[in-house]
Amino acid sequence: MVGFLTQDGAVSGIKVRTRNAVEDIAAKAVILASGGFEADPLMRAEYLGPHWEQVVVRGTRFNTGET
Repeated sequence: MVGFLTQDGAVSGIKVRTRNAVEDIAAKAVILASGGFEADPLMRAEYLGPHWEQVVVRGTRFNTGET
């Protein structure tokens, strides 16, 4: 994603870079999210593979994958 589309002050889609061009994608809703699950050793092992639960992770202890 390279930007947001707006109409009358509201977000109406996103602008993305593809292999050949920059394209606009209109949407009824856009969800912006951040964070992750790197602070949860069990989720790291489940989604990244064996032994990832033992990795020392730098960053916040609050990124536990909760919704």
